[in-house]
Amino acid sequence: MPAKNSKKKQSKKTPRNIEITDKKWKVLKNTISNLEELELDAVINKTFINNLNYEGDAFARYHLNLLIYLKNNPGGEILKQDAPEENDDDGDDPRDAPPPIIFGEVIEGETCREEFFTSRQLQKWYRSHSWTGPLASCSNARPKNLQESVSIPIYYVVLSNNWTNDLASSKMEEAKSWFEKYCVKLQTIPVIIPGRTKRRLIRELARKNQGWKKYTPEVGKTYKHLWDNYMQKPKRFLLILFVDRFTSVKYNGRVNRVAGNFSKVPVILIPHDPDIQSTHIVTHELIHGLGKKFKGGNPVKTDPFVTSQKNTWDEGACQNEMGNSNRANVAAPLRKTDDDLIDYASYWEMAKAGNIR
Repeated sequence: MPAKNSKKKQSKKTPRNIEITDKKWKVLKNTISNLEELELDAVINKTFINNLNYEGDAFARYHLNLLIYLKNNPGGEILKQDAPEENDDDGDDPRDAPPPIIFGEVIEGETCREEFFTSRQLQKWYRSHSWTGPLASCSNARPKNLQESVSIPIYYVVLSNNWTNDLASSKMEEAKSWFEKYCVKLQTIPVIIPGRTKRRLIRELARKNQGWKKYTPEVGKTYKHLWDNYMQKPKRFLLILFVDRFTSVKYNGRVNRVAGNFSKVPVILIPHDPDIQSTHIVTHELIHGLGKKFKGGNPVKTDPFVTSQKNTWDEGACQNEMGNSNRANVAAPLRKTDDDLIDYASYWEMAKAGNIR
């Protein structure tokens, strides 16, 4: 007969630094499975967070991220997955069930008809990649019918003394509205971190803001810390960091001081200077970011991303293409409009990479 103080066998898959009691699991499971009956504002409040030991429990943080996503995206839905039985022969724990998958709002049977440019590739490329009808020019865009699609998760977090959550959210909403005209629903998910952690990360970034040789590795450390502790370790995603001004950073062999994508990791930086004044800065950077191809592996250890140099990574050929930065100079704000369009080759690249589907 086992001793009274013997401990229940824990799953090998449960991280050691996360303590999730059966009571917490049941609360979370019930919350997720009964979202339709809940007022989300009542769920995402201080009492609920405290009951789940928010600052010390990554499992709870992740599900709170999902709840906040649903609050900010009323049309979204969570596809629920059944947990394994608690007393399976192989010792599986119900907490090992795959996390719920987020999908954007699905518009049954709806299509979009939006205009594209066809200037990034040679004319024969478009003919051989599902383009029918006359080709477009920078002064004469052409329409094409599209089916609705959903993006990979796009996480974002404010690590700045100058950006506010409201300002960052407005940039994200600007991008969501623009992509919707191409029937693309962006999954935007805030990364929720404790206040003391946020202040520490801001201090560390400021301390290493002494040129790209020190700042670039610090961005990598910040990204790894967020992925390890606050993002449930996704594989296919983008992460946007709203940060304070930096003197320079090395994105991909190119040193710059404005917003940009890192080539081999799924990270986008948006500095407050000059880009708090930019219009559609997130939209523009997502043109680059959503064209990345995921090779596989650990996103913070093996550089598992590659870029498409022509279709999405290079700047667009037309001034009023969203993929063209159109800055007055290297330190000027980005000036894009709601009426800017996308090149069909860029849209095709995003779909081919599996980043919109």
